Amino acid sequence: MTNIYDVSDIAVDRFAENDPLLASEAGLAGQDHRWPDLSPDGAAAGRDLAAAIKAEALACPTDDSGATLAQRVLVDDCNAMIESFDAHEHLRDLNNIVSPHQNIRHAFDVMSTDTAESWELIARRLETIHEPVAGYRASLDEGLRRGMAAARRQVETAIAQGEIAAGENSSFLHLTAADVEPALRERLRAGAEHARQVFGELTGYLRSSYLPAAPDDDAAGPERH
Repeated sequence: MTNIYDVSDIAVDRFAENDPLLASEAGLAGQDHRWPDLSPDGAAAGRDLAAAIKAEALACPTDDSGATLAQRVLVDDCNAMIESFDAHEHLRDLNNIVSPHQNIRHAFDVMSTDTAESWELIARRLETIHEPVAGYRASLDEGLRRGMAAARRQVETAIAQGEIAAGENSSFLHLTAADVEPALRERLRAGAEHARQVFGELTGYLRSSYLPAAPDDDAAGPERH
């Protein structure tokens, strides 16, 4: 029978594969060229993964206090993911600090820049940044359809952040100063411009389509917690 420590170790890799942004933030190699699926289907797949890992954890024996604690930690983490999905939080995951709106942009802040290969991965993410944004918009659209928009104050802040990301002082432009060979530098330049355009379009969507539906009341209270 598998022990809880093996299940926990493997869970790290499985969660990293499901969410490459989490992998980048945790410093786990092998996922920096990928983006997570931020669409409703991607969120459902994440819930299924959490449920499967929870079941595996609960099937493990807990012969001592260490194993009991390890099981509790993993099960609690899985429960948090499952409960968040079941509450449809992924359909209104927009705020001013930690939401996909920030996480997509900040992915580049935690990626390695030590080698040409590292910059190649950055270029690939810049070139494909429209993919997670499209999935994210699909989730926000579904939230709107269900009458579950994020609070107006959060949306307004995200719009202001998006204007910076799309503007002349965009952090994406900092990625074009890499000391790499010309062809890769050109990819970084073109990728940065693409990222600015994508965030400009996302900002326009938030301003014209999303903000009018955002409630004035801030998102707070025991139900949301």
